[in-house]
Amino acid sequence: MSNTAEQRAHLLEYMELGLRPIPLRGKVANYHWKSFVLTKANMESYITPGTNWGIRTGQLPTGTYFYAVDIDDKLLLPKFMELNPLPEKAPIVSTGRGFHIYLSWGMPAETRHSPDLDIIANGYVVAPPSVHPSGKVYRFIVPLRNHIPMLNPRSIYWPFPTLSFRPNPLAGYARSSDEHIRENTFDWDNIFNGISEGQRHNTLVRYLGILHSRWDTEDVALAKVSEWNKLNKPPIPEYELVTTVRYCYREWDNRRAENGTQ
Repeated sequence: MSNTAEQRAHLLEYMELGLRPIPLRGKVANYHWKSFVLTKANMESYITPGTNWGIRTGQLPTGTYFYAVDIDDKLLLPKFMELNPLPEKAPIVSTGRGFHIYLSWGMPAETRHSPDLDIIANGYVVAPPSVHPSGKVYRFIVPLRNHIPMLNPRSIYWPFPTLSFRPNPLAGYARSSDEHIRENTFDWDNIFNGISEGQRHNTLVRYLGILHSRWDTEDVALAKVSEWNKLNKPPIPEYELVTTVRYCYREWDNRRAENGTQ
């Protein structure tokens, strides 16, 4: 099946369930996604080779609320399912690095971030048949059926705390990666000489802002800052580094989508 034919088939299936697809550039929404509405009438104008698609979380026509569990590592799915018995035939998507599990509940869910696992309730998730930056294709390993099964998101257990090392890694910075995080004022001479503990976080956020404004993907940015971090005195703890990259990229990607940045 061609890429455009796959897109068409999946989009019709999503809309039949009341899900709200949005076109993406990579992982970033190309349009003002919060107000974007895809219909059968306008669908063909958005289906082009290579277009990725996301699905908005939130209320469905049935009155229930769609949310997704985002597992960042494929090896963690058995442990998650052991700790959290899923409803029968809950849809599961294989992503570039892990899995998305599609669920719903009778009330709005809350977005939660934990190491290796997130609950996405106030945004969107990349959906099949999109292509991850790694080249891997998003695929259903447990298919969609005629409804999204229900599970109380508050009952989901994961034996790690939510992101709490710093309430807002972007505190003191503009929300957009290219506002006030200017490459021409960045101290490139000293960044690779090793940053001391008091300046590591601020330097990390500015470095990420430059990488994001250059359109480096989250995976590429993480690889670059991980190499840089080895030089620091001492290095930023891995958990703090990874969660800062994730937080910053999601905030900046959302701002890009809101502004319609191409």
